[in-house]
Amino acid sequence: RDPLWSRGLGDVYKRQLTNHFSLSSKQSQLVEQQLRLVMPVQIPMAEGINQLLAQSAQLGQAGSTNNINAQIDKVALSIMQMFGVKPGNRNSSDTIKRNVQQGGLFTENKLANQTSPQQGDMKNFLAKLSKLADQLPAEQRDMLRSTTDRMLARVTSNQLTHVQQQHVKTDINNERTFQIDIPVLHNEKLNNVEMEIKQRKHLNDEGDYISIWSVKLHFDLQERGEVDAEVALNPVDNSISTTFLCTNINTVREIEQRMQSFRKQLHTQGFEIQTIHCTQG
Repeated sequence: RDPLWSRGLGDVYKRQLTNHFSLSSKQSQLVEQQLRLVMPVQIPMAEGINQLLAQSAQLGQAGSTNNINAQIDKVALSIMQMFGVKPGNRNSSDTIKRNVQQGGLFTENKLANQTSPQQGDMKNFLAKLSKLADQLPAEQRDMLRSTTDRMLARVTSNQLTHVQQQHVKTDINNERTFQIDIPVLHNEKLNNVEMEIKQRKHLNDEGDYISIWSVKLHFDLQERGEVDAEVALNPVDNSISTTFLCTNINTVREIEQRMQSFRKQLHTQGFEIQTIHCTQG
């Protein structure tokens, strides 16, 4: 579990402070120490959903069979069903799209442009759970609130990462980056896949801007090691280039054995393949 601080939120607050006040080294150290104490610890979305399901079952086993526990169980299951991706399922692409669109990254933007809140939005689900937690005994309330707060901290961190990148880039109109967690179901448990979507705008020969999209995925496959996959899409000719980086050389060989099948899947989806490359790195 990475502290929210380490993902840039602390730096954002510190920058805001130092823009208005000149802090000494000792004062800056004190501010940093206090922010570390009060900021919530984030957890990946998959881990958060796993905890919510386990806590809901724990509430039932503890004899909390009242209406509140039933509502908590319903919300936790809804989150898992709506955002949990089942590999190979024909609806998996729709679930990934839902994670991008309703995973909390664009919540405030949608609220600013719509009169009613998004019922299927992650932040809306977490707000419901937090409200239901208020009606539980103190120990159970704190347990559920801790999980929802940490999940919310993860979403907020991803939002602030995007905002921070926008501010540090010299040409912010030409590049945007979004960071999202994708909970993937494996062996009856959700595992987290980190996804980064990047949009780069380029001028074509006619002087018009075209968007080049790339998607980067990070997998931790335990005994197979870590794998990073990056896919770049050129919308002009609908062509893609894919690179796999693996920490384990045996994983490189496994992926290479499946390359032909992967090519066929991409071709079936209507993509022209420029390059597919796999290496240890």
